Amino acid sequence: MNGRSIVPTAGKQRQLLTLLALRCGRVVPIATLMEELWGDSIPRSGLTTLQT
Repeated sequence: MNGRSIVPTAGKQRQLLTLLALRCGRVVPIATLMEELWGDSIPRSGLTTLQT
């Protein structure tokens, strides 16, 4: 966006982007992403939310 930095305001989006950045160049399994975002309390809609 014209050289401007864009930072997501939603916590889960920031958390996901941080995890992916820390594992740059590596495949991160869906299970790992879901565990990172929700821990042991993954909601039923977790996979759909992650895909969105």
